[in-house]
Amino acid sequence: MQDLLCGLQSPIVMDIKMGIRTYLESEVCKPGEQPKYRNDLYQKMTKVDPHAATEEERERKSITKARYMQFREEMSSSATLGFRIDGQKLEMGFPMRDFKHVREQPDVENRFLQFLNGNHLLWSNCLQKLTQFRDICTKSDFLKCHEVVGSSLLFVGEPDSGNAGVWMIDFGKTCKVPEGITLDHFSSWELGNHEDGYLLGLDNLIRIWIGLQDRVFTAACQEAMNVSCSAVSEEGESGDMADDEGDQETVSGFVPAAETNGMPDATRAMPNFDDIRNALPSLTNNAQAPAPMSHENAT
Repeated sequence: MQDLLCGLQSPIVMDIKMGIRTYLESEVCKPGEQPKYRNDLYQKMTKVDPHAATEEERERKSITKARYMQFREEMSSSATLGFRIDGQKLEMGFPMRDFKHVREQPDVENRFLQFLNGNHLLWSNCLQKLTQFRDICTKSDFLKCHEVVGSSLLFVGEPDSGNAGVWMIDFGKTCKVPEGITLDHFSSWELGNHEDGYLLGLDNLIRIWIGLQDRVFTAACQEAMNVSCSAVSEEGESGDMADDEGDQETVSGFVPAAETNGMPDATRAMPNFDDIRNALPSLTNNAQAPAPMSHENAT
């Protein structure tokens, strides 16, 4: 056992539940048994969403447990993206677990941005871990014969240092599939094929993470700009910005007042974005989304 938070002063944490389903096939139908149609599950589903049932299901007024479990996954991003946010603990905040209805990609992106809070080092370090993890998964013989259900990727970061790690956790429903079945972890699930969509979710997660780069960098620049403007304001208040003759000091990264050509006061202290970019550590600018792994390579 390992304490992943050991030594961290103010860690942030995010739990990403992987896969298109979080239940075992044995939980919905025992081997050799025919699926049973249940009115109670139909009532539960239509109570949540009156329009979820098909015409056939409305006529029968019953659904199978597999159908009900799929319906529950469709309430989040699991069914569409192959992963869902299961929990977050942000800096100086309380744990949050109410993410069941975070379904659409823009909503997922906003939650990721909240987690990163403009910290480009966290973004870059997490991306590095994710791409390394994907490389390991695509070469794993273990994954070819095991369904990975209900497992999570745990993101742990330390905002002050930018250090971050991503760990695979929760293996209670990781099971070896029957002989003769080889999984690609991309295909749609049908009862009996044991596909879980794990790699589909991982690819979508990496794709979305890479797509956040510009927004994270913009937030980092804005934060650097705010800090710089604050420093200039403090210097100005102390009388260090000008001498008795009205001469001005030039603050690195800022436009000197003499070059503003009468611009309004609010714009005279605008930082130079190129200077800010050069002052920040590099951002993995060449990061590319992973190429979809073919089913032939997966097997």
